[in-house]
Amino acid sequence: MESIIKEIDEMTAWVDACYKRSDLHEFNTLMQLGVETGNHLRKLAVVTFGSMTEEEAAAGEETFELHDAVIVGHMVRIYKLYDQLVYFVGEDKGEIASIFSRLLFETYVIMKYLIVKGNSSIDNFIKISFKSTIKQYDYLKGIEAQRRLTEIETRIIQKIENRLDIIGLDASVLSANKSWRLDGLSFKGIVDYLSQRDSNSRFWALSYDFLYSNMSSFIHGLWYDLETNHLDRHGDRYSPKGTYDRVDPRYILPASLIPVIACKEFLAWRRSDPDNFLTGVLDKIFDLLMFLNEMDEIRIGKRSTT
Repeated sequence: MESIIKEIDEMTAWVDACYKRSDLHEFNTLMQLGVETGNHLRKLAVVTFGSMTEEEAAAGEETFELHDAVIVGHMVRIYKLYDQLVYFVGEDKGEIASIFSRLLFETYVIMKYLIVKGNSSIDNFIKISFKSTIKQYDYLKGIEAQRRLTEIETRIIQKIENRLDIIGLDASVLSANKSWRLDGLSFKGIVDYLSQRDSNSRFWALSYDFLYSNMSSFIHGLWYDLETNHLDRHGDRYSPKGTYDRVDPRYILPASLIPVIACKEFLAWRRSDPDNFLTGVLDKIFDLLMFLNEMDEIRIGKRSTT
């Protein structure tokens, strides 16, 4: 615990020092601070999902029941996605880093929704997660009715049945299920539900448009991704582009807001930061990221007028 306290104190001092720099409009400075912020956030995310309530610490409890584990799993996924985003930004591979921005937003949205809605929605989340699995199961069961299954087919059936047994789901119930949307909502419907219950509705609108919809091209390899990242244009003809474009602060600064917000939501849900020790430094990092985003907008504005 002492080492964590020391690291948090060092992070706080680092954040305060960032504002005093005289080169905050420069590209290299913003990239450096973006990556350094990412490194601090990666450490905070690990501390966050490993945090315990006072009661759990006293009892030495380090595991979670199923419903809580779903939320914890989302937080760990957010950490891992962000960890790779920071890594690929550091490797100067922006088109790969871009993929993780949308995945971060998706994971945070579902985690937030499940925290708000509670166990019944978590149960539904688990059930609909078996959509492709139960189709595979039904397909193999259909084959089994016609012939003896091969060894690999039998192992697949057994693995699926074991997974269902562990969480108490029945294959026949899943096979009969007709709705595979979380609580019957599309992803946009889930975002709208959260937006209507949040005073900062603009955050949800902008995040959906720019971190989700706009990033669809990079996830699915649509034309915008191909023409921007994987082809060079020569008049009305194209050639393969095997190199990576240089990243800029926009690849990391806006996306870094998601793990900050997710960590704060998680800590509040867990009630594992009663003194706001972690939340305090997360607030400072959030404010720094907003400031650095503003500095980057000024940098871009100056570049476009020169």
